[in-house]
Amino acid sequence: MTSESRFVTLFRGVGSRQLLQFVFDLGANIAITRMLAPSEVGTYSVAIASVIIVQALRTAGVNVYLMQTRDLQPREVASALGLALAISLTLGGGVLLAAPSIAGFYGTPAIRDVLIIASLNFLFVPFHSVAGGLLARHLHLVAPANAQLLASMVAAIVGVSLAAFGLGATSLAWASVASTLAATLGMLWFARHWVQLRPRWQGWKRIWSTTRWTLAGTVTNQVGGRLNEIVIGKTLGVDHAAWLDRAELLPRLLWSYLAPMLLGVLTPTMASDLRAGADPRTLLRERLRLFALIFVPMMIGLGTQSKALLMTLYGTQWANSIEPAFWVCVASAISGQFVAINSMLVASGRMRDLFLITAIEQIARIAVLAIFAQLSILATTRGLILAAIAYALSAMLVARRAKLLLWRDLGYVAGPSVSSAIIMLLVGSWISALMSGTTAYLALMVGGAVLAAAWLVTIAILEPKLLRMVLQLVRPR
Repeated sequence: MTSESRFVTLFRGVGSRQLLQFVFDLGANIAITRMLAPSEVGTYSVAIASVIIVQALRTAGVNVYLMQTRDLQPREVASALGLALAISLTLGGGVLLAAPSIAGFYGTPAIRDVLIIASLNFLFVPFHSVAGGLLARHLHLVAPANAQLLASMVAAIVGVSLAAFGLGATSLAWASVASTLAATLGMLWFARHWVQLRPRWQGWKRIWSTTRWTLAGTVTNQVGGRLNEIVIGKTLGVDHAAWLDRAELLPRLLWSYLAPMLLGVLTPTMASDLRAGADPRTLLRERLRLFALIFVPMMIGLGTQSKALLMTLYGTQWANSIEPAFWVCVASAISGQFVAINSMLVASGRMRDLFLITAIEQIARIAVLAIFAQLSILATTRGLILAAIAYALSAMLVARRAKLLLWRDLGYVAGPSVSSAIIMLLVGSWISALMSGTTAYLALMVGGAVLAAAWLVTIAILEPKLLRMVLQLVRPR
């Protein structure tokens, strides 16, 4: 089986589950958002954002260690679980203690309840992380997708039911706990042949030497991803934080569903290809070109349809999110151009380099927030384009220094995606103007269909290989 065929086969299995997960998550999100006020959504977003550092640290990075290590013994799996448990339980206790102070800082008492409930997740995450790392190592990638699908079904039932009973922001917190528990049980079941349920309290040093850079990068990335809500929630209020959260939801839909489908298959298969002796530069050039042709035009197309999407999904009370959503999508498109570099760095064990890229991006994000967060969410989202450019430049520089890419590769990698982005911007803007007098639902349906057709025609011209993979993916077995 060729590398492309193996990827398509794995992606077909993972993608079908992720598509169902998307349906459950989006349906629950729409229902809950329509039942809750912006202030309640903002309360949950700010609460989770305020402890994002400990949320990122709780996995201890052991899933990456388990996937990368060449000679993995059962006792090392047990040590990885022990390290993850020690860190996660300590952090969970810290969240419980800090909850009243965080609620007082924002002047929103409900934040305390959200954090107390969310701290229960710290009991389950270590087992989830270890099981997921083992499944990825053995390329059993459909199993985690099944577990996450189960988790989404449980979260949808719990979240919608509790929101209907008037539990407000805590309904989202309980849904998160139920989701984590269901996913953990599913992961443990699928990884039962390899996972060690009895933690080992020795042998952490070797694991920590590998995972520390993973943790540093994860923390930096997660803090940056939620820093918008943290700062906006304080400077402009939780309502503005909620509007920004909904604006960011559009690219987050792709990063939360399409990206895990692709990157969840890409990283383990790249690691496998590298162990088999594949040339890193050739492998990365091809993957960058193909993945950029997926992410970049989709982000731009999504941005042009932000009004139809937000009005259809959430209603007129979220109109303040429309224009910021376009700029968030543009920033995500710039970042998405080089997303495969992250996978290559993880697959090749270059976690320090990955941390460097992440740190540069988030320093740029902090600078943007320091300048624009006092003004408006629109000014802030426009400024985020600068942070995306900083990420793109740093990713290319790091890849070049590691001899994974050369400057002359940039045209080969970026040329098709930039061309496709321009086409999607023109087509999307035209169809939005044409459908401006219709209902949001009709505008969304027509816009989606036209943009999908435009994308298929574009990749047929620019990269026929990608079109063949898409046709192979949708062709009945």
